[in-house]
Amino acid sequence: MPQGGILLNGERWDNIAVLRIPKLMDEAIEEEERRFTHIKMPKKIAAKKTTFGTSLISAMNLVLAHKRGQIELEQVRPKPIDVKAIRKLLKMSQTEFSRAYRIGKRALQEWEQGGRQPDSAARAYLTVIAREPVMVRRALARE
Repeated sequence: MPQGGILLNGERWDNIAVLRIPKLMDEAIEEEERRFTHIKMPKKIAAKKTTFGTSLISAMNLVLAHKRGQIELEQVRPKPIDVKAIRKLLKMSQTEFSRAYRIGKRALQEWEQGGRQPDSAARAYLTVIAREPVMVRRALARE
């Protein structure tokens, strides 16, 4: 497992694309619910709702429903990219491809053999290479 990620409440999180709340957060949510269920809130004055605010509230309601076990959230994973097919389309060896596009040969081998998938920046770069290989080589030659 890579050494990257973030440290949150003493736990290492390698992928923050999927929202996960540690047990401490569950306890904090339950405590907040217990403390504020008896308080009557004053009537709110109608305020202009923003799209961002509405989306944020909706997302947090989904998180709470998920943590309460009321719904199951879907994990989103990027579609795999066929690095070998891109390289073969350009009729290049691994060495030629890695030199021409300044990609580490070992990383290229791992991607092609399915050992790991390219990160989002590399996926974007490979997509551009697949669509406009000459432009990418031209841009790299100017450096």
